[in-house]
Amino acid sequence: MGSATCRRCQHGGETRKHIFRECPSAKETRESLGVFSPNTEASTDFNEWFKKLFQSYSLAKCRLIACTMWALWTSRNRFIHEGVSTSGSQIADYVKNSLKELDGVKTDLPARPILTDRWVAPTGPRLKINFGATFNKQRNGSCSGMVVRNEKGDVICFKIVFHSSLPSVFTAEALAGFWAIHLGLFLQLREVEIEGDSRSVICKLQEKKDDRLEIVGIIKDSKKLSYGFVFCIFHFTHRESNQVAHFITIEGLKKRENSYLANMVFSGAEDAMLADRRGLECR
Repeated sequence: MGSATCRRCQHGGETRKHIFRECPSAKETRESLGVFSPNTEASTDFNEWFKKLFQSYSLAKCRLIACTMWALWTSRNRFIHEGVSTSGSQIADYVKNSLKELDGVKTDLPARPILTDRWVAPTGPRLKINFGATFNKQRNGSCSGMVVRNEKGDVICFKIVFHSSLPSVFTAEALAGFWAIHLGLFLQLREVEIEGDSRSVICKLQEKKDDRLEIVGIIKDSKKLSYGFVFCIFHFTHRESNQVAHFITIEGLKKRENSYLANMVFSGAEDAMLADRRGLECR
């Protein structure tokens, strides 16, 4: 493999070491799955690192690691050849689901239904703003989608912001978080819960220190804006419980224009919204 600049993060050479160990998407994926110990990371040689990795863990853990590396490579190829961008948390969810499917093939007994993550209603008088981002390099566009809901799951409004010429999916996700905060202030909300499925963005919004130069300016502006609320908390959630926001971004990328609607969502997001409501009723 050559050493051209990484097509996903635009930082570092596109080597095996970078793709599987150093790229932000790889780090986020591994953090989500809890794989690769710090002691193993110390080795600078990829072949030695790879060998030591599989010598240090149980068979079950090695299976998880192998599937993770396969998923990272597949995600890279889809990004380069199809323009499809996936975050680290999405890749991690894909790994988990793939392993569950493999486990299901091994048994003749009916598997117990797997409960996926569900959208959780905000606490008390607060409103929740879910945000998501869709990035398509081939179409030279990305879309930030935000949806505001109350404790019953009712949609207060949603907003779409279309962007062109963004450098990476990380920038798109950070901007989506910024616009979620901006929307809450525009609506003059006092207490909000802001939720997204980009673990890296949520962590940076929660922390005091910023270390990713690519999005540091956006994170700083977002934190400053968040001080305009009486109460504001940032939550990470998995993709399954953030479907409404992502359906909105997909539709927005198709339309390639900004949108704002109150008390409703696009038809493509209605099923996900109703599923979230049913989930609330079952609790």
